[in-house]
Amino acid sequence: MRLNCLLFALLFLTFSTAQDKMYLNTDARLYKDATTNSTILGYFKTNAKVEIVIRYTKGWFLVKADNNDTGYVNNTFLSKKHTYNTTESLDIDNPILSRDKYYGSHHLFVLVANLRARNKPTTNSEIKAILTTGKAVAVKYVPVNIDHWVCISNSRFVQRKFLGERPDFNVLKKTFNGFEYEDITNRKRIAERLVQLAWNGGKENLVDAYNLYYDVAKQLKDSVLINEIETKLILVKGLASTKTYQEREAFIENTDYLIEGINVKKHFVKLSDVTKIYGAPTKIDLLTDECGVFYSETFYTYPNMVLSVNKEENLANIVTLFINAKNSLKISDHHIITHHTTERYFITKYAHYVFAGINQPHVYSIHTDSGGYNFTFKNGKIVSVDFYNLC
Repeated sequence: MRLNCLLFALLFLTFSTAQDKMYLNTDARLYKDATTNSTILGYFKTNAKVEIVIRYTKGWFLVKADNNDTGYVNNTFLSKKHTYNTTESLDIDNPILSRDKYYGSHHLFVLVANLRARNKPTTNSEIKAILTTGKAVAVKYVPVNIDHWVCISNSRFVQRKFLGERPDFNVLKKTFNGFEYEDITNRKRIAERLVQLAWNGGKENLVDAYNLYYDVAKQLKDSVLINEIETKLILVKGLASTKTYQEREAFIENTDYLIEGINVKKHFVKLSDVTKIYGAPTKIDLLTDECGVFYSETFYTYPNMVLSVNKEENLANIVTLFINAKNSLKISDHHIITHHTTERYFITKYAHYVFAGINQPHVYSIHTDSGGYNFTFKNGKIVSVDFYNLC
């Protein structure tokens, strides 16, 4: 009976502590056993959260890290709340980087192109995002085993071997040039990394990176890739000599939508005109607008537009217009975006005005400090134009 009670007490203790959460109050290491002489399993940064599995009385807790690694941490390094101590003890062997010009907290960088981030630490779990070379990701715990997983921002997981210090563009370029010309597989692999790294940096290396990638595409005789890179070369050369804020503002200040059969004035239409032609919306959404950047918090979605509406005033502000034979965008008499506008044409005409990035490779923005327009392309053709105000 006494033995059963002891077993029950032990099980209760384990269960009651299994859901406890605590935080590292300094840099710390995860050990295989409850001694600093045992194998190091991983490294924590301050404020890494762990799950307490078992509390031991001899100064050690068995904990589970955010990637499910389980091991021991000295209990003096654990607190119930976040610590705001900026003078925490740093472990010089801890590979996790502190904040820098690329990221504002503890992080590592993606080392490869098109890295799949998954929702669980397994290779067969759902892909949540595709990460690019040189992208900084938040990291609070990193395992020693390079085949183990790392939990990054937004509870996504990637394997340790794909994260590290930020790649150096010139070193990577030297690696590219070191391959034999016939080694097209490795040349393409490194060229992709160079392009992505250039986008995630100061962008001064974009032209150089795309020229190297262009050589690979021509070697592959891949007409689709060649066309895509030619378009991107036009873009990045334009980005290198972008227009000033005043020039961009003057360029878009009189921009307005054109919708056949509906009078549009400074992005506004009469709601009655819309319902007369298009009937009831396909969807109505009520969204919270904390910044007050929309006309109202009621949104009507139609097959060819999204409106922010005020029924009492019988007015609607065009948020998104899907470009088709009846819808277009007039920047000026000489600059009208229609359903015939191709991505190559748009880039050739407006590369000096746009902002672009690698995360949305076919979305281009022309904006000022107060707001602007997003132009979205698909399969080389314009799809939609969104108007937005900045918060």
